[in-house]
Amino acid sequence: MSTSALTSIQTRSPTHYVRGAMLHPTSVTVLSTAVCFAACYAGMCAALVTVVGALVVAIGATRSTFVRSHLDLWAARQRHRQRDHVRTRRVEAAGPARAHQYRELADLVDEIDEADPRAGTRFELDGLLDQFVETARCHHRCVESLRFAPTGDSPFIERSRMRSDILARRVRRREETARRITKLSDELAAIDELLHLIAHSVAVSPGSADTAAEIDRRLWELDEVETAMAELHAEAENEAA
Repeated sequence: MSTSALTSIQTRSPTHYVRGAMLHPTSVTVLSTAVCFAACYAGMCAALVTVVGALVVAIGATRSTFVRSHLDLWAARQRHRQRDHVRTRRVEAAGPARAHQYRELADLVDEIDEADPRAGTRFELDGLLDQFVETARCHHRCVESLRFAPTGDSPFIERSRMRSDILARRVRRREETARRITKLSDELAAIDELLHLIAHSVAVSPGSADTAAEIDRRLWELDEVETAMAELHAEAENEAA
């Protein structure tokens, strides 16, 4: 989690957590069921008392650090899903092929987060996905703009000086657009390769301490225990003698 995210969490008010607890899917399901039963069997006053009781319980529960950390995690996941939904809608304008490529990259980022929760912040993976989407949209617009470019004309057709000048400008713009399309395609491929490189690096990174060192430490502890037991046995023999 980034420093700004940690700062925002630390400065959240108790009201924020109470609101999050009341809007949590589990709370909404339980509370709605309880209110319906109370209203059906005891009237609206009982339903109102149920809501007030749930609010009191939420105020008390959100004082717990564990509950607050759970609510922070749930809120972060909600923001992640919303951001992914916005990116998905935007990349759809670049065509089904780019949308499919984005989906694969987003799934890859999820795998990286599961393997190393700190990798998302360290490598700014969400920023890379945002950049991929915007680059894909720009690439698609450039490709679509080529339909306005000249497709060629017979060199034997006589043209006025003005028309020749306009045609020359259109040809230059077409060449500039083609170069830009090549550059954007290279950037998209670079982002794709970078995310796969990060995934590979996270997958092969050591997830635990050195196994040999851990085995040596345990063997040393066993030697210490055996030495202590031998000393106790020798002392018992001396006392018996």
